[in-house]
Amino acid sequence: MSVDLHPYLSICSGAGGLDTGVDRGSGGTTVPVCYVEREVTAAATLVSNITQGTLADAPIWSDLKTFDFAAWRGQVEGIVGGYPCQPFSAVGPKLGAADPRHLWPYIEAGIKAAQPLWVFFENVAHHLSLGFSEVALSLQGMGYSVAATLATAEETGAQHRRQRLFILGYASGNGCKEETIGIVGSSGRSAIEMERPSRFAYGPTDPRWVGVAGGLQPSLLKSEFLRVDDGMGHWLDIGRNDRIRIIGNGVVPDTAALAWHECWEALTQ
Repeated sequence: MSVDLHPYLSICSGAGGLDTGVDRGSGGTTVPVCYVEREVTAAATLVSNITQGTLADAPIWSDLKTFDFAAWRGQVEGIVGGYPCQPFSAVGPKLGAADPRHLWPYIEAGIKAAQPLWVFFENVAHHLSLGFSEVALSLQGMGYSVAATLATAEETGAQHRRQRLFILGYASGNGCKEETIGIVGSSGRSAIEMERPSRFAYGPTDPRWVGVAGGLQPSLLKSEFLRVDDGMGHWLDIGRNDRIRIIGNGVVPDTAALAWHECWEALTQ
């Protein structure tokens, strides 16, 4: 039986962990048709993952700032990306929009040009305190209802915390709830309002996974990012520092799958 696939653009793709998570969370119904990644090591990891068959085969564009989003209008349903965390990280200058690595204005322009039905983004947890309000209000201003959640790798069986913020925007009037989750108060301060059941650090064989939506049970016996040697770049001929950078910036796919499911449920159920 054939499955209808929903094409999307993968931007700031990194090593592809977020894409793997979206694939799992959607039950294999989404597929990237183009990756955008400028870091050479991350792009090489994407190529390796494609060759290994763990990621969908698609071309890789090297620069978000020159990517022609308009050419994909009507060709894709979504945009997925883990845009740079340095402007929002708790470690660093915390410059937000003033940071030269801040890419949201380019992403916002790309969304307006491509006009996807939905967008799904990932960033560090501190983004909730710095910059998230602007991103959520930007999405809302473009006609998207917004859901956001904080999720950790521990919740899907990993032995480390790795908390991340995930943001879903869904075009209002297309079967989603007419509301914005994550923006409260007239000041635009952000908050996570969804209450999730406790699923703290138990593995794929734990009976508490019984009843969890299909496809969200941990699919690996250990996290892709448990140790450096287990990282998504371990089969590449690259140095330890490059592997650490890939892993440090990476997304645990099962965490992304859990967040994907919860955000979709919040907006569409």
